[in-house]
Amino acid sequence: MQSELPPKDFQALVLAELRETKEQISRIRFEMEASQKTGERLERLATSLIAGATIAVIAGVVLTIIRGGG
Repeated sequence: MQSELPPKDFQALVLAELRETKEQISRIRFEMEASQKTGERLERLATSLIAGATIAVIAGVVLTIIRGGG
């Protein structure tokens, strides 16, 4: 069975827990935002690579047609 803390000690304990929880939430939020930004950058990179590859294939087909004389 726990003994009851004096009100000031209880208040200090609760405030310390709240501060710790707030710091943990801040760290998680920062990590989540960083992860999201990285994901967005990777998505843009992938889109650019796909677009570049598509353009290269189309250019190759056009050059083949031009070289072959149609």
